Amino acid sequence: MGNFKIIGIVGSHRVEPRNTYYLVERVLKVAGKGNEFETEIITLADKKLNYCTSCFECNHGPCPINDDMSEIYPKLLEADAIVLGSPVYIYNVSGRMKTFIDRSRAVLFRKDANLKGKIGAGVVVGFVRNAGAEITAQALRNFFEVHQMFYAGTVIGNSGRKGGVTNDDTGKMFAIQIGKRIKELLIQLKNVQLEYDKETVDKIHSKIY
Repeated sequence: MGNFKIIGIVGSHRVEPRNTYYLVERVLKVAGKGNEFETEIITLADKKLNYCTSCFECNHGPCPINDDMSEIYPKLLEADAIVLGSPVYIYNVSGRMKTFIDRSRAVLFRKDANLKGKIGAGVVVGFVRNAGAEITAQALRNFFEVHQMFYAGTVIGNSGRKGGVTNDDTGKMFAIQIGKRIKELLIQLKNVQLEYDKETVDKIHSKIY
């Protein structure tokens, strides 16, 4: 079995690891356990991301905007699973995450470079669990659906207590479950691909011999 690449995108405005980073990291630790799995976390807080200008140039080639998204695009395309993490900002994702989502248009319509068929999961952190977290989770799910990815679920964490999400037992429990689900889906899809390849090879052999 070849290596699986799982990346986490942290949309928090904080450079130092805090609540959103913590839960994304927890998901990746579970999903990436094993020699055949490779994980990486990308924090948007230390990246320069310009707004999408809807120039439509990405319909025919790479995004013409020169910023740090040019480093992120290849990682998205190489990944087998993508975990998006965002804090709740006024009942929605953070501005950085929204800019990232908008700029993902560059890998939406091209047949030679897209995210179709990859695994996607979300991580949402709110000061309280039910004040915009569900809406933010839906915004992340919309990303996976528009890119025709397989949705593994979303973790909702509560940071409004001493110690933040590190003391949110419910959020940590669901992070573990989502991590396991990502791993299961990756293995299942790999097995399906292997079965398909074997069937294709058998058909070719039957025609030759």
